[in-house]
Amino acid sequence: KALKDNLYPALTDEFAQKCSEAQNLDELKEKIREGISQESVVSTKKNIEKAIESEIIKLLTVEIPETLIDEQTKTKFASMMSDFKAKGMDDEQVKAMITKDNFDKYKKTSRENTVRALEVSFAIGEIAKKEGIKVDPQEIEAKMVDIRMEYQGEEIDEEQARSRVEAELEKNKVMEFLKENNKIELIEKKEEGEQQE
Repeated sequence: KALKDNLYPALTDEFAQKCSEAQNLDELKEKIREGISQESVVSTKKNIEKAIESEIIKLLTVEIPETLIDEQTKTKFASMMSDFKAKGMDDEQVKAMITKDNFDKYKKTSRENTVRALEVSFAIGEIAKKEGIKVDPQEIEAKMVDIRMEYQGEEIDEEQARSRVEAELEKNKVMEFLKENNKIELIEKKEEGEQQE
């Protein structure tokens, strides 16, 4: 068998127009740079929030009750099944997946994340209480309008959705408060081969 060279298209304005909405190669390059920059900002924000979460749960001295872990796991499992259905999976396939064995496997694999999410939720709630951070009911209603429109024609649990929206908005407000009132130092990620100093 003969080895073949990889052939790459020439980077021209014509190439840029064929593979994107850019008018020329320079515009395509700029769009790529913007996309990478936006991804970097989102990634940095997520890393900052993860670091804040890790620090605030260290301050927490509460034991999460097993019943709450079970309740949260059931909610997340049900939500996952709803997502499968929403993405086009047949009702019978979804029903076939809802078994005690599948739930137990899910519970086992998701336990650590579920406990962490509950710890973060408790910590966020305590900070919100102590700092007087409140969610504006109009913000909640605006998000609920979006949810109703997104799931138009489908049955949604309004109370559960409202509770989730309020928790998410409260978390966002607390995170902004913590970012504004604390010194956050970004540390460059070390490559695996580099030694820690």
